Amino acid sequence: MLWHVNYPHIIRIQQAALKYVSLGRTVKPTETAVSSVRDGRMQAARKDAAQEQTRSPHSASKTKTRAPPPAKTTVEPQLSDDESELSDVKPQLSEDDTKVAKILALKAEWPDNIAVQCFDKTYYDSLKNMYKSDFLNLFNSSLEYPDSVMGCYVGFKPDYNTYSGFLKPVLERYHKVDLSVKGRTSNWVLSGVEGVPEDGILDLAKLGLPEMSMCVRVCRNFFSYSAGTYDDMPGRMSKQQRIDMEQDMGKVFETLIADEKCGGKYVSLTPGHPNFIDDGRYEELVNTNIMFKDSTADPYLKSTGISADWPHGRGCYISADKELIIWLGEEDHLRFICKQKRTMLNAVFDRVKSAMDPVEGLIGVKFSEMNCRGFGYVTSCPTNVGAGMRASVQLSLPNLTADGTDAKARDIAKPLGLSVRGLDSEHTSIGADGTVEISNSACLGITEAEIITSLYAERPDNIAVQRFDKSYHDSLGGVGLRWAL
Repeated sequence: MLWHVNYPHIIRIQQAALKYVSLGRTVKPTETAVSSVRDGRMQAARKDAAQEQTRSPHSASKTKTRAPPPAKTTVEPQLSDDESELSDVKPQLSEDDTKVAKILALKAEWPDNIAVQCFDKTYYDSLKNMYKSDFLNLFNSSLEYPDSVMGCYVGFKPDYNTYSGFLKPVLERYHKVDLSVKGRTSNWVLSGVEGVPEDGILDLAKLGLPEMSMCVRVCRNFFSYSAGTYDDMPGRMSKQQRIDMEQDMGKVFETLIADEKCGGKYVSLTPGHPNFIDDGRYEELVNTNIMFKDSTADPYLKSTGISADWPHGRGCYISADKELIIWLGEEDHLRFICKQKRTMLNAVFDRVKSAMDPVEGLIGVKFSEMNCRGFGYVTSCPTNVGAGMRASVQLSLPNLTADGTDAKARDIAKPLGLSVRGLDSEHTSIGADGTVEISNSACLGITEAEIITSLYAERPDNIAVQRFDKSYHDSLGGVGLRWAL
Protein backbone atom coordinates (compact mmCIF):
# COMPACT_ATOMS: atom_id res chain seq x y z
CA MET A 1 0.00 0.00 0.00
CA LEU A 2 1.42 3.45 -0.93
CA TRP A 3 2.40 5.98 1.72
CA HIS A 4 0.33 9.11 1.69
CA VAL A 5 2.81 12.04 1.49
CA ASN A 6 1.54 15.55 1.04
CA TYR A 7 4.12 16.66 -1.51
CA PRO A 8 3.12 17.06 -5.16
CA HIS A 9 6.39 15.60 -6.43
CA ILE A 10 5.97 12.56 -4.20
CA ILE A 11 2.54 11.97 -5.66
CA ARG A 12 3.89 12.16 -9.18
CA ILE A 13 6.58 9.62 -8.35
CA GLN A 14 3.95 7.33 -6.86
CA GLN A 15 1.92 7.57 -10.04
CA ALA A 16 4.94 6.83 -12.20
CA ALA A 17 5.86 3.86 -10.05
CA LEU A 18 2.39 2.38 -10.42
CA LYS A 19 2.58 2.81 -14.19
CA TYR A 20 5.96 1.07 -14.23
CA VAL A 21 4.46 -1.89 -12.41
CA SER A 22 1.80 -2.16 -15.13
CA LEU A 23 4.63 -2.40 -17.69
CA GLY A 24 6.15 -5.37 -15.94
CA ARG A 25 9.07 -3.56 -14.22
CA THR A 26 9.99 -4.27 -10.61
CA VAL A 27 9.33 -1.14 -8.60
CA LYS A 28 8.44 -0.62 -4.97
CA PRO A 29 6.53 2.65 -4.89
CA THR A 30 7.00 3.30 -1.19
CA GLU A 31 10.77 2.84 -1.30
CA THR A 32 11.15 4.90 -4.48
CA ALA A 33 9.09 7.79 -3.17
CA VAL A 34 10.81 8.13 0.19
CA SER A 35 14.40 7.29 -0.76
CA SER A 36 14.39 9.62 -3.77
CA VAL A 37 13.61 12.63 -1.62
CA ARG A 38 15.99 11.57 1.15
CA ASP A 39 18.85 10.95 -1.28
CA GLY A 40 18.19 14.19 -3.10
CA ARG A 41 18.41 16.20 0.09
CA MET A 42 21.61 14.40 1.20
CA GLN A 43 23.29 14.99 -2.16
CA ALA A 44 22.50 18.69 -2.00
CA ALA A 45 23.98 18.94 1.50
CA ARG A 46 27.21 17.13 0.45
CA LYS A 47 27.61 19.39 -2.57
CA ASP A 48 27.32 22.50 -0.41
CA ALA A 49 29.84 21.11 2.09
CA ALA A 50 32.34 20.25 -0.66
CA GLN A 51 32.10 23.73 -2.14
CA GLU A 52 32.71 25.25 1.28
CA GLN A 53 35.85 23.12 1.83
CA THR A 54 37.45 23.95 -1.57
CA ARG A 55 36.79 27.66 -1.29
CA SER A 56 40.07 29.66 -1.19
CA PRO A 57 40.79 31.41 2.15
CA HIS A 58 41.91 34.50 0.22
CA SER A 59 38.44 34.88 -1.17
CA ALA A 60 37.03 35.46 2.24
CA SER A 61 36.14 38.91 3.45
CA LYS A 62 38.88 40.86 5.29
CA THR A 63 36.47 41.42 8.16
CA LYS A 64 36.34 37.69 8.88
CA THR A 65 32.62 37.64 9.43
CA ARG A 66 30.91 34.28 9.62
CA ALA A 67 29.40 33.20 6.31
CA PRO A 68 25.62 32.81 6.37
CA PRO A 69 24.32 29.26 6.22
CA PRO A 70 23.46 28.03 2.75
CA ALA A 71 19.85 28.57 1.77
CA LYS A 72 17.65 25.53 2.07
CA THR A 73 16.97 23.99 -1.29
CA THR A 74 14.18 21.69 -2.30
CA VAL A 75 15.14 19.09 -4.82
CA GLU A 76 12.38 18.50 -7.36
CA PRO A 77 12.80 14.95 -8.68
CA GLN A 78 12.60 14.96 -12.44
CA LEU A 79 10.45 12.40 -14.27
CA SER A 80 11.75 10.83 -17.45
CA ASP A 81 9.85 11.27 -20.70
CA ASP A 82 8.32 7.80 -20.30
CA GLU A 83 7.23 8.58 -16.75
CA SER A 84 5.72 11.90 -17.81
CA GLU A 85 3.69 10.19 -20.51
CA LEU A 86 2.51 7.51 -18.12
CA SER A 87 1.48 10.04 -15.48
CA ASP A 88 -0.74 11.76 -18.04
CA VAL A 89 -2.66 8.57 -18.89
CA LYS A 90 -6.23 8.69 -17.59
CA PRO A 91 -7.13 5.86 -15.17
CA GLN A 92 -9.15 2.99 -16.61
CA LEU A 93 -12.88 2.89 -15.75
CA SER A 94 -13.86 0.19 -13.29
CA GLU A 95 -16.18 -2.60 -14.44
CA ASP A 96 -19.06 -1.00 -12.55
CA ASP A 97 -18.41 2.43 -14.06
CA THR A 98 -18.31 0.87 -17.52
CA LYS A 99 -21.68 -0.78 -16.92
CA VAL A 100 -23.21 2.47 -15.69
CA ALA A 101 -21.95 4.32 -18.75
CA LYS A 102 -23.42 1.67 -21.04
CA ILE A 103 -26.79 1.69 -19.25
CA LEU A 104 -26.99 5.46 -19.60
CA ALA A 105 -26.21 5.13 -23.31
CA LEU A 106 -28.89 2.45 -23.72
CA LYS A 107 -31.36 4.72 -21.97
CA ALA A 108 -31.16 7.11 -24.90
CA GLU A 109 -31.27 4.36 -27.54
CA TRP A 110 -33.93 1.94 -26.24
CA PRO A 111 -37.06 3.77 -25.03
CA ASP A 112 -39.07 0.53 -24.67
CA ASN A 113 -36.58 -1.15 -22.33
CA ILE A 114 -38.25 -0.60 -18.97
CA ALA A 115 -35.25 -1.41 -16.76
CA VAL A 116 -32.82 0.99 -18.43
CA GLN A 117 -35.50 3.69 -18.56
CA CYS A 118 -36.00 3.34 -14.81
CA PHE A 119 -32.26 3.44 -14.05
CA ASP A 120 -31.54 6.48 -11.89
CA LYS A 121 -27.89 7.47 -11.47
CA THR A 122 -28.73 9.36 -8.28
CA TYR A 123 -30.29 6.21 -6.81
CA TYR A 124 -27.27 4.16 -7.86
CA ASP A 125 -24.87 6.63 -6.24
CA SER A 126 -26.90 6.47 -3.02
CA LEU A 127 -26.27 2.72 -2.64
CA LYS A 128 -23.51 1.52 -0.36
CA ASN A 129 -20.46 0.36 -2.29
CA MET A 130 -21.02 -3.22 -1.18
CA TYR A 131 -24.36 -3.28 -3.05
CA LYS A 132 -23.49 -1.50 -6.28
CA SER A 133 -22.06 -4.45 -8.23
CA ASP A 134 -24.97 -6.73 -7.29
CA PHE A 135 -27.42 -4.03 -8.30
CA LEU A 136 -25.81 -3.68 -11.74
CA ASN A 137 -26.03 -7.46 -12.22
CA LEU A 138 -29.80 -7.01 -12.53
CA PHE A 139 -29.09 -5.39 -15.92
CA ASN A 140 -27.01 -8.21 -17.41
CA SER A 141 -29.66 -9.17 -19.94
CA SER A 142 -30.08 -5.54 -21.06
CA LEU A 143 -26.36 -5.02 -21.40
CA GLU A 144 -26.16 -7.94 -23.83
CA TYR A 145 -29.64 -7.80 -25.40
CA PRO A 146 -31.13 -4.31 -25.02
CA ASP A 147 -34.16 -5.17 -27.19
CA SER A 148 -35.77 -6.78 -24.13
CA VAL A 149 -39.03 -5.21 -22.96
CA MET A 150 -38.41 -5.73 -19.25
CA GLY A 151 -34.63 -5.58 -19.36
CA CYS A 152 -33.75 -7.12 -16.00
CA TYR A 153 -33.85 -10.38 -14.05
CA VAL A 154 -33.65 -10.95 -10.30
CA GLY A 155 -31.61 -13.86 -8.98
CA PHE A 156 -31.87 -13.25 -5.23
CA LYS A 157 -35.29 -12.82 -3.62
CA PRO A 158 -34.16 -10.22 -1.00
CA ASP A 159 -33.14 -8.00 -3.92
CA TYR A 160 -36.80 -7.07 -4.28
CA ASN A 161 -36.46 -5.43 -0.87
CA THR A 162 -32.85 -4.22 -1.07
CA TYR A 163 -33.35 -2.52 -4.43
CA SER A 164 -37.02 -1.64 -4.06
CA GLY A 165 -36.16 1.95 -4.93
CA PHE A 166 -35.46 0.72 -8.45
CA LEU A 167 -37.74 -2.31 -8.75
CA LYS A 168 -40.87 -0.56 -7.53
CA PRO A 169 -40.98 1.91 -10.46
CA VAL A 170 -40.07 -0.96 -12.81
CA LEU A 171 -43.03 -3.01 -11.58
CA GLU A 172 -45.39 -0.04 -11.66
CA ARG A 173 -44.41 0.81 -15.22
CA TYR A 174 -44.80 -2.71 -16.59
CA HIS A 175 -47.92 -3.75 -14.67
CA LYS A 176 -49.48 -0.28 -14.97
CA VAL A 177 -50.28 -0.06 -11.27
CA ASP A 178 -49.62 2.50 -8.53
CA LEU A 179 -48.26 0.40 -5.68
CA SER A 180 -48.85 3.18 -3.19
CA VAL A 181 -52.57 2.74 -3.90
CA LYS A 182 -53.03 -0.86 -4.97
CA GLY A 183 -50.72 -3.76 -4.27
CA ARG A 184 -50.91 -7.50 -4.48
CA THR A 185 -54.14 -9.26 -3.46
CA SER A 186 -54.95 -12.94 -3.98
CA ASN A 187 -58.34 -14.40 -4.85
CA TRP A 188 -59.09 -17.69 -6.61
CA VAL A 189 -62.86 -17.46 -6.07
CA LEU A 190 -64.81 -16.41 -9.17
CA SER A 191 -68.07 -15.44 -7.50
CA GLY A 192 -68.46 -11.71 -7.21
CA VAL A 193 -65.81 -10.90 -9.82
CA GLU A 194 -66.98 -8.42 -12.45
CA GLY A 195 -67.67 -10.13 -15.78
CA VAL A 196 -68.35 -13.60 -14.37
CA PRO A 197 -71.81 -14.95 -15.39
CA GLU A 198 -74.37 -15.67 -12.69
CA ASP A 199 -73.72 -19.40 -12.91
CA GLY A 200 -69.96 -18.84 -12.52
CA ILE A 201 -69.19 -20.79 -15.70
CA LEU A 202 -66.72 -19.22 -18.11
CA ASP A 203 -67.79 -21.18 -21.19
CA LEU A 204 -66.53 -19.73 -24.49
CA ALA A 205 -69.20 -21.70 -26.35
CA LYS A 206 -71.71 -19.19 -24.94
CA LEU A 207 -69.88 -16.56 -27.00
CA GLY A 208 -70.17 -18.67 -30.14
CA LEU A 209 -66.51 -19.64 -30.08
CA PRO A 210 -65.15 -23.10 -30.94
CA GLU A 211 -62.78 -25.21 -28.87
CA MET A 212 -59.29 -23.76 -28.69
CA SER A 213 -56.04 -24.48 -26.90
CA MET A 214 -56.09 -22.70 -23.55
CA CYS A 215 -53.61 -22.63 -20.72
CA VAL A 216 -53.13 -21.38 -17.17
CA ARG A 217 -49.51 -21.08 -16.05
CA VAL A 218 -48.40 -20.19 -12.50
CA CYS A 219 -44.79 -19.71 -11.41
CA ARG A 220 -43.58 -20.00 -7.83
CA ASN A 221 -40.28 -19.79 -5.94
CA PHE A 222 -39.62 -21.26 -2.53
CA PHE A 223 -38.73 -19.18 0.50
CA SER A 224 -36.68 -21.46 2.77
CA TYR A 225 -36.97 -24.64 4.82
CA SER A 226 -34.97 -27.06 6.96
CA ALA A 227 -33.39 -28.86 4.02
CA GLY A 228 -31.75 -25.67 2.84
CA THR A 229 -32.20 -22.03 2.05
CA TYR A 230 -33.66 -21.08 -1.30
CA ASP A 231 -33.32 -17.32 -1.23
CA ASP A 232 -31.43 -17.93 -4.44
CA MET A 233 -33.68 -18.19 -7.45
CA PRO A 234 -32.50 -20.07 -10.57
CA GLY A 235 -30.20 -17.24 -11.65
CA ARG A 236 -28.09 -17.57 -8.50
CA MET A 237 -28.49 -21.19 -7.43
CA SER A 238 -25.54 -23.53 -7.08
CA LYS A 239 -25.46 -26.89 -8.80
CA GLN A 240 -25.98 -28.66 -5.48
CA GLN A 241 -28.97 -26.48 -4.61
CA ARG A 242 -30.61 -27.43 -7.89
CA ILE A 243 -30.06 -31.14 -7.26
CA ASP A 244 -31.28 -30.91 -3.64
CA MET A 245 -34.47 -29.12 -4.66
CA GLU A 246 -35.25 -31.82 -7.23
CA GLN A 247 -34.81 -34.49 -4.57
CA ASP A 248 -37.05 -32.62 -2.12
CA MET A 249 -39.78 -32.24 -4.73
CA GLY A 250 -39.82 -36.01 -5.19
CA LYS A 251 -42.46 -36.46 -2.47
CA VAL A 252 -44.74 -33.97 -4.23
CA PHE A 253 -44.51 -35.80 -7.52
CA GLU A 254 -45.06 -39.16 -5.81
CA THR A 255 -48.24 -37.80 -4.23
CA LEU A 256 -49.56 -36.56 -7.56
CA ILE A 257 -48.72 -39.86 -9.27
CA ALA A 258 -50.60 -41.78 -6.55
CA ASP A 259 -53.67 -39.58 -7.02
CA GLU A 260 -56.08 -41.28 -9.45
CA LYS A 261 -57.10 -37.85 -10.80
CA CYS A 262 -53.52 -37.17 -11.86
CA GLY A 263 -51.37 -40.30 -12.21
CA GLY A 264 -48.59 -39.88 -14.72
CA LYS A 265 -44.83 -39.75 -14.10
CA TYR A 266 -41.84 -37.56 -13.40
CA VAL A 267 -38.93 -37.32 -15.83
CA SER A 268 -35.52 -35.88 -14.97
CA LEU A 269 -32.68 -34.42 -17.00
CA THR A 270 -30.20 -34.84 -14.14
CA PRO A 271 -27.58 -37.50 -14.95
CA GLY A 272 -27.82 -40.39 -12.49
CA HIS A 273 -31.38 -39.55 -11.37
CA PRO A 274 -33.67 -42.65 -11.15
CA ASN A 275 -36.07 -41.02 -13.63
CA PHE A 276 -33.40 -39.78 -16.03
CA ILE A 277 -34.36 -39.63 -19.72
CA ASP A 278 -31.97 -39.56 -22.65
CA ASP A 279 -31.65 -36.83 -25.28
CA GLY A 280 -33.98 -38.57 -27.71
CA ARG A 281 -36.86 -38.79 -25.25
CA TYR A 282 -36.21 -35.22 -24.11
CA GLU A 283 -36.47 -33.90 -27.67
CA GLU A 284 -39.78 -35.73 -28.13
CA LEU A 285 -41.22 -33.97 -25.08
CA VAL A 286 -39.91 -30.60 -26.26
CA ASN A 287 -41.42 -31.07 -29.72
CA THR A 288 -44.83 -31.87 -28.22
CA ASN A 289 -44.68 -28.71 -26.03
CA ILE A 290 -44.59 -30.70 -22.81
CA MET A 291 -41.00 -30.10 -21.70
CA PHE A 292 -39.21 -26.75 -21.70
CA LYS A 293 -36.32 -26.16 -24.06
CA ASP A 294 -32.62 -26.21 -23.20
CA SER A 295 -32.23 -22.85 -21.44
CA THR A 296 -28.59 -22.57 -22.53
CA ALA A 297 -29.95 -21.87 -26.01
CA ASP A 298 -31.90 -18.85 -24.73
CA PRO A 299 -29.51 -15.86 -24.76
CA TYR A 300 -31.63 -13.91 -22.26
CA LEU A 301 -31.65 -16.70 -19.67
CA LYS A 302 -28.00 -17.50 -20.28
CA SER A 303 -26.93 -13.90 -19.66
CA THR A 304 -28.55 -13.96 -16.22
CA GLY A 305 -27.19 -17.31 -14.98
CA ILE A 306 -30.57 -19.04 -15.07
CA SER A 307 -29.24 -21.68 -17.47
CA ALA A 308 -26.16 -22.44 -15.34
CA ASP A 309 -25.39 -26.08 -14.47
CA TRP A 310 -27.69 -27.37 -17.20
CA PRO A 311 -29.21 -29.99 -17.11
CA HIS A 312 -28.78 -30.69 -13.38
CA GLY A 313 -31.85 -30.15 -11.22
CA ARG A 314 -34.20 -29.91 -14.20
CA GLY A 315 -37.22 -32.08 -14.72
CA CYS A 316 -40.93 -32.26 -15.47
CA TYR A 317 -43.99 -33.91 -13.96
CA ILE A 318 -46.53 -35.07 -16.57
CA SER A 319 -50.04 -36.21 -15.64
CA ALA A 320 -51.53 -39.31 -17.24
CA ASP A 321 -53.70 -37.24 -19.60
CA LYS A 322 -50.76 -34.86 -20.29
CA GLU A 323 -52.91 -31.86 -19.42
CA LEU A 324 -51.20 -31.05 -16.10
CA ILE A 325 -47.47 -30.31 -16.19
CA ILE A 326 -45.03 -29.05 -13.56
CA TRP A 327 -41.69 -27.69 -14.72
CA LEU A 328 -38.82 -27.87 -12.25
CA GLY A 329 -35.79 -25.58 -12.62
CA GLU A 330 -36.76 -23.56 -15.67
CA GLU A 331 -36.95 -19.76 -15.21
CA ASP A 332 -38.36 -20.17 -11.68
CA HIS A 333 -38.21 -22.97 -9.15
CA LEU A 334 -41.61 -24.30 -10.26
CA ARG A 335 -44.09 -23.66 -13.04
CA PHE A 336 -47.53 -25.25 -12.80
CA ILE A 337 -49.15 -25.55 -16.22
CA CYS A 338 -52.57 -26.82 -17.22
CA LYS A 339 -53.27 -27.07 -20.97
CA GLN A 340 -56.51 -28.20 -22.53
CA LYS A 341 -58.32 -27.85 -25.85
CA ARG A 342 -61.91 -27.03 -25.00
CA THR A 343 -64.20 -24.08 -24.32
CA MET A 344 -64.40 -24.14 -20.50
CA LEU A 345 -61.91 -21.76 -18.86
CA ASN A 346 -62.90 -22.93 -15.38
CA ALA A 347 -61.41 -26.36 -16.02
CA VAL A 348 -57.82 -25.19 -16.53
CA PHE A 349 -58.13 -22.64 -13.73
CA ASP A 350 -59.38 -25.11 -11.11
CA ARG A 351 -56.98 -27.88 -12.04
CA VAL A 352 -53.80 -25.84 -11.75
CA LYS A 353 -54.96 -24.59 -8.35
CA SER A 354 -55.56 -28.14 -7.09
CA ALA A 355 -52.02 -29.14 -8.13
CA MET A 356 -50.45 -26.20 -6.27
CA ASP A 357 -52.34 -26.54 -2.99
CA PRO A 358 -50.53 -29.57 -1.47
CA VAL A 359 -46.95 -28.52 -2.37
CA GLU A 360 -46.21 -26.22 0.56
CA GLY A 361 -47.49 -28.74 3.09
CA LEU A 362 -45.69 -31.73 1.59
CA ILE A 363 -42.21 -30.19 1.60
CA GLY A 364 -42.66 -27.87 4.58
CA VAL A 365 -41.88 -24.60 2.84
CA LYS A 366 -43.88 -21.56 1.87
CA PHE A 367 -43.78 -20.01 -1.54
CA SER A 368 -41.90 -16.74 -1.46
CA GLU A 369 -43.97 -13.58 -1.15
CA MET A 370 -43.04 -9.97 -0.43
CA ASN A 371 -46.35 -8.53 0.68
CA CYS A 372 -44.62 -5.96 2.87
CA ARG A 373 -43.83 -4.12 -0.36
CA GLY A 374 -47.12 -5.00 -2.01
CA PHE A 375 -45.25 -7.08 -4.57
CA GLY A 376 -46.83 -10.48 -3.89
CA TYR A 377 -45.10 -13.59 -5.22
CA VAL A 378 -41.58 -12.82 -6.42
CA THR A 379 -40.19 -14.29 -9.63
CA SER A 380 -37.00 -14.23 -11.69
CA CYS A 381 -38.58 -11.94 -14.26
CA PRO A 382 -40.45 -8.94 -12.83
CA THR A 383 -43.14 -9.38 -15.51
CA ASN A 384 -44.54 -12.28 -13.44
CA VAL A 385 -44.36 -10.66 -10.01
CA GLY A 386 -47.65 -10.48 -8.13
CA ALA A 387 -50.01 -13.34 -8.93
CA GLY A 388 -47.32 -15.09 -10.97
CA MET A 389 -50.13 -16.26 -13.21
CA ARG A 390 -50.89 -16.05 -16.92
CA ALA A 391 -54.04 -17.26 -18.61
CA SER A 392 -53.72 -17.68 -22.36
CA VAL A 393 -55.17 -19.01 -25.56
CA GLN A 394 -53.41 -20.02 -28.76
CA LEU A 395 -54.70 -18.42 -31.94
CA SER A 396 -53.73 -18.60 -35.59
CA LEU A 397 -53.22 -15.08 -36.96
CA PRO A 398 -52.02 -15.64 -40.54
CA ASN A 399 -52.44 -12.05 -41.71
CA LEU A 400 -50.70 -10.43 -38.77
CA THR A 401 -47.83 -12.91 -38.86
CA ALA A 402 -47.35 -13.02 -42.65
CA ASP A 403 -43.84 -11.58 -42.22
CA GLY A 404 -42.85 -14.55 -40.04
CA THR A 405 -42.92 -12.58 -36.77
CA ASP A 406 -45.44 -11.61 -34.13
CA ALA A 407 -44.41 -7.93 -34.20
CA LYS A 408 -47.70 -6.59 -35.65
CA ALA A 409 -49.78 -8.68 -33.24
CA ARG A 410 -47.72 -7.38 -30.31
CA ASP A 411 -48.23 -3.79 -31.41
CA ILE A 412 -52.02 -4.29 -31.38
CA ALA A 413 -52.13 -6.25 -28.13
CA LYS A 414 -49.87 -4.02 -26.02
CA PRO A 415 -52.29 -1.09 -25.55
CA LEU A 416 -54.98 -3.59 -24.54
CA GLY A 417 -52.91 -5.01 -21.69
CA LEU A 418 -52.22 -8.26 -23.55
CA SER A 419 -48.97 -10.04 -24.39
CA VAL A 420 -48.23 -11.98 -27.57
CA ARG A 421 -45.64 -14.74 -27.33
CA GLY A 422 -44.41 -17.75 -29.25
CA LEU A 423 -45.89 -21.22 -28.89
CA ASP A 424 -43.63 -22.05 -25.95
CA SER A 425 -43.95 -18.72 -24.16
CA GLU A 426 -41.48 -15.83 -24.25
CA HIS A 427 -38.49 -15.79 -26.63
CA THR A 428 -39.84 -18.74 -28.65
CA SER A 429 -40.94 -18.85 -32.27
CA ILE A 430 -44.49 -18.61 -33.61
CA GLY A 431 -46.20 -21.58 -35.23
CA ALA A 432 -45.79 -22.33 -38.93
CA ASP A 433 -49.44 -21.35 -39.49
CA GLY A 434 -49.04 -18.09 -37.59
CA THR A 435 -50.22 -19.46 -34.26
CA VAL A 436 -49.29 -17.34 -31.24
CA GLU A 437 -50.08 -17.33 -27.55
CA ILE A 438 -52.07 -14.37 -26.23
CA SER A 439 -52.23 -13.77 -22.49
CA ASN A 440 -52.61 -11.11 -19.82
CA SER A 441 -49.63 -8.77 -19.45
CA ALA A 442 -50.20 -7.63 -15.87
CA CYS A 443 -49.85 -9.95 -12.89
CA LEU A 444 -49.63 -7.28 -10.21
CA GLY A 445 -52.63 -5.32 -8.93
CA ILE A 446 -54.95 -8.00 -10.29
CA THR A 447 -56.21 -11.23 -8.68
CA GLU A 448 -56.07 -14.73 -10.13
CA ALA A 449 -59.86 -14.74 -10.58
CA GLU A 450 -59.72 -11.42 -12.44
CA ILE A 451 -57.00 -12.73 -14.75
CA ILE A 452 -58.96 -15.76 -15.91
CA THR A 453 -62.16 -13.70 -16.20
CA SER A 454 -60.40 -11.14 -18.41
CA LEU A 455 -60.23 -13.77 -21.17
CA TYR A 456 -64.01 -14.06 -21.11
CA ALA A 457 -65.54 -10.81 -19.91
CA GLU A 458 -66.07 -8.71 -23.07
CA ARG A 459 -68.11 -9.80 -26.06
CA PRO A 460 -66.16 -9.92 -29.33
CA ASP A 461 -68.52 -7.76 -31.38
CA ASN A 462 -68.34 -4.89 -28.90
CA ILE A 463 -64.55 -5.05 -28.72
CA ALA A 464 -64.27 -5.00 -32.49
CA VAL A 465 -66.32 -1.81 -32.80
CA GLN A 466 -64.66 -0.03 -29.84
CA ARG A 467 -61.02 -0.94 -30.40
CA PHE A 468 -60.42 -1.19 -34.14
CA ASP A 469 -60.95 0.67 -37.35
CA LYS A 470 -63.25 -1.68 -39.30
CA SER A 471 -61.05 -1.91 -42.39
CA TYR A 472 -58.08 -2.89 -40.25
CA HIS A 473 -60.16 -5.27 -38.17
CA ASP A 474 -61.36 -7.10 -41.27
CA SER A 475 -57.76 -7.73 -42.31
CA LEU A 476 -56.86 -9.55 -39.11
CA GLY A 477 -58.24 -12.93 -40.11
CA GLY A 478 -60.02 -15.35 -37.80
CA VAL A 479 -62.69 -14.98 -35.13
CA GLY A 480 -60.09 -15.78 -32.46
CA LEU A 481 -58.42 -12.40 -32.46
CA ARG A 482 -61.74 -10.58 -32.47
CA TRP A 483 -62.55 -12.41 -29.26
CA ALA A 484 -59.16 -12.18 -27.56
CA LEU A 485 -58.63 -8.49 -28.24
